[in-house]
Amino acid sequence: MANTKRKIGGEDTNITFEDQQQINTFARKSARIQELKDEIEEKKKELQNLDDAGDEIMLLDDDSAPIPYPYFSLISV
Repeated sequence: MANTKRKIGGEDTNITFEDQQQINTFARKSARIQELKDEIEEKKKELQNLDDAGDEIMLLDDDSAPIPYPYFSLISV
């Protein structure tokens, strides 16, 4: 159990190895949460775009008109 002195806010503070491990774990988990929140926002935007595209297709009056779509996105490798 090693103690380390750190200067925090003008005071010397003792931080144990266990405390530092908990701080590091918290920082990693906090960063992961932020990454997941960002990913959720991206997925929400993508879902909204797909919903809008679906609505546009439904609103087409001419049934014989071709629906443009990117061919490469339909092929899975």
